Amino acid sequence: LFAEPEPDLVSALSHAGLYLTLTNQAAGSTDPWGAKTAWRMNQANLHRFDIQIGGDVHAIKIEQSSFDNTFVIHTDQRTVNASASLSDKGLSCTLDGHKHDVLVSRRSANNEHEFVIFGDHGSVEFLHIQADCGDTEQDVAGNNFIAPMNGTIIDVLVELKQPVIQGQPIIIMEAMKMQHTMLAPSDGMVTELFCRAGELVDGGSELLSFEATE
Repeated sequence: LFAEPEPDLVSALSHAGLYLTLTNQAAGSTDPWGAKTAWRMNQANLHRFDIQIGGDVHAIKIEQSSFDNTFVIHTDQRTVNASASLSDKGLSCTLDGHKHDVLVSRRSANNEHEFVIFGDHGSVEFLHIQADCGDTEQDVAGNNFIAPMNGTIIDVLVELKQPVIQGQPIIIMEAMKMQHTMLAPSDGMVTELFCRAGELVDGGSELLSFEATE
């Protein structure tokens, strides 16, 4: 009754997400919290990306095992189980048991966020849409304090169980030479902290847990 989603699109999204995840980790390999380390012991490390292919933007979430380079990729098409590693020119991966070796290159030297994937079934261009991480203060969505992209924690402005008021600055992080201030979404308190000043964090990493005052 319903048409199956294009497998090439699912593969392309998976290739794009895995490539971005692994190259981001390689760039931050000196970070003791990087690579395969989860923020909570024995829990998956989460990575989130917005990928544009053609005229459509797709949100993908990648869960990476804290023990090895295995992944669960959640796309807006379907979920894929994968393993992956970087190769000399791109990405070597297995998607739902099928081996893929693809070449990945930047589409233009002037834009570091546009890429072309070359595989057995032709080429696919994709754009990694960056999170807004400007130098103005921004609120968080609900009680969800998530790093919008890879960056450095500049300062943690509160302590555990410290009461805060709506709009109070909680965390300052820096990414792409711009600072991003996360604000309390309501009156409440910080119940758990998963980062500290000076640490590098992956985009999509949970930074703290927040409990609103009823």
